[in-house]
Amino acid sequence: MKKIIEKYSFLIGLFILTIIIYRLDFSALYFCFKKINYLPLIPAVFLTLPLIFIKSWRWNYLKKIQGINYSLIDSFLMYGIGMAIGSFTPGRLGEISKIGYLKNDGYSIGQSLVSVIIDRLSDLFFLITFGYFGIIFLFGFSEKITSVFSIIIFIIIILAFIVKKQFIRQLIKKIFSILIPLRYQKTWKVNFQDLLNGIKKYRPKNYFYFFLITLFSWIIYYIQIYFFAKSTHLDIIPPIYLIITITVSSLITLLPLSFLGIGTRETTLIILFSSFNINTETIVLFSQLILLDYLLIGIIGAIFWKIKPLPLKQLFK
Repeated sequence: MKKIIEKYSFLIGLFILTIIIYRLDFSALYFCFKKINYLPLIPAVFLTLPLIFIKSWRWNYLKKIQGINYSLIDSFLMYGIGMAIGSFTPGRLGEISKIGYLKNDGYSIGQSLVSVIIDRLSDLFFLITFGYFGIIFLFGFSEKITSVFSIIIFIIIILAFIVKKQFIRQLIKKIFSILIPLRYQKTWKVNFQDLLNGIKKYRPKNYFYFFLITLFSWIIYYIQIYFFAKSTHLDIIPPIYLIITITVSSLITLLPLSFLGIGTRETTLIILFSSFNINTETIVLFSQLILLDYLLIGIIGAIFWKIKPLPLKQLFK
């Protein structure tokens, strides 16, 4: 039963989207579509490549610390392919595809997996941290005691990461099991200790450096989102509110409840934008522009695949 739920959980998002579509006023949606300002879409589209480049720059930096040396261009191509596959397939194959390139070039899976895990955690940590304080900002500090208590809990969790080595070990093991399905763990014969040893190579200055790169990548993404909002005339929303809303939405779409965030993203945006009296049709249109950006990443990934192909059957040998 559990396996069935995990396999088809993405249908929840499609079900939610069906309900939203059923409640839409299609004449109003068509009117919103006709009012789209296409000019802001030009810089929004062009920001996709710099976004992939910055993320690949971060991954390239992570790999070099592991003694895995690739040119920035190669990392750019591999990362773009990984983002594309990760966007369109279940089972986190996007992450696995990046490991496959390194495996194909003779690097061990344990060594290769370190950079992929840290890269993934960088975005996740940013979303959780910024999203947490963003929620407090959105709902205010009316309950001061509750807010202070939640911050204390947050600090305790962070300290647990730093102090409790066993806790960290179990966390990494859990992330490892999520990223790599059990059948591939057995096929690849991954040495978990190699994975831990690889993580120990990173120093505080390394974490600080790739946190800055992560922050920079998210700034570019927020600018891209602003252009999407401007295109659909949602620029009436204060930028800081828009940024926090998108952060919370991105965090929620990480839940395995939808495909490409379909359904969950629209629901989150409708709820969080409700205080601005914006009609549902405009919000859905805005969300679809974000979805189109995923499709654009897929097209870019397909082009990159032509330049630097990797047969997936080699990946799972």
